[in-house]
Amino acid sequence: NDLPRPSGRGDQNPTSTNDMKQTERRPIAFITGGSRGIGYGIARHLATAGFELAINGMRPEAAVRETLDGLRALGAEVLYC
Repeated sequence: NDLPRPSGRGDQNPTSTNDMKQTERRPIAFITGGSRGIGYGIARHLATAGFELAINGMRPEAAVRETLDGLRALGAEVLYC
């Protein structure tokens, strides 16, 4: 197989495993319509399951700020776009 292998974090050939800084990566979910209704229910579930959230919506961010803050209070980082 002549395809190159994907290189990930930590491929710098450290001299020991102690030289690599371990960073926990959390899964990310993109949710359309996640500021209300079924989408919000899914966002709440994923936030409590440890996901970071990218939420897409039609309303201005100021109109959903309380909702987004509620998701952040569950431990998720939240991006609204």
